Amino acid sequence: MFSNLTYRLIVFLGLIIFFSGCQTVLMSVIGLRSKVELTVENQKRLKHYKPFMDVDNISIYTFKNPTEFCKYINFFSSQISIVYLEDIENNEYYKTNCLDDLKYTIEDLNNGKISYLDTVSEKEFLSIKNYITQTSERMYHQENQSQPKKWNVYLSSGNFIGGMVKKRFLMIRNINELNHLYILDLSVDEANKTITEQDFQIIECEGLIKKK
Repeated sequence: MFSNLTYRLIVFLGLIIFFSGCQTVLMSVIGLRSKVELTVENQKRLKHYKPFMDVDNISIYTFKNPTEFCKYINFFSSQISIVYLEDIENNEYYKTNCLDDLKYTIEDLNNGKISYLDTVSEKEFLSIKNYITQTSERMYHQENQSQPKKWNVYLSSGNFIGGMVKKRFLMIRNINELNHLYILDLSVDEANKTITEQDFQIIECEGLIKKK
């Protein structure tokens, strides 16, 4: 299903991560599943993210439709190696630029050391946050904690992510003051199995699609 588009998307994602400077991550992404699924049934999606479900609060989102996918896939696929951190106590925003550093980032974060983190402007951060939480479609929500904590975390991911990258993402669960985890899954929901490759044949996706 969607063989032409998925092949081009795999190549595109590999190039994005290569030029992001995370070459160790690139080696991990060589473990991408051979078939990137542009539409995913929610049950399968939740199975992929099950290891994340032991955090207290988590929300998982998808692109609403093929048009949104094609419009934003270039941007959010370039964000795969970036984890955004929102300090909700002080209204400050940070990001870590390589998954390889995430283990040490979290250790320092738990020890109150944040001066080395890359700061993010409110404008840049809100463009990410607002798209995920307001424009995209929420497919899953879990809330087991009512007492607010310090950090909200935002990231883009997908069921095509290789095991080593996924393992690094899972380190997020070790943030002591994790308030809420927001994940944008880079796919479209396939609840009714009515979406076809033709639905992705729009100008924003032409660079990923081989015309038939």
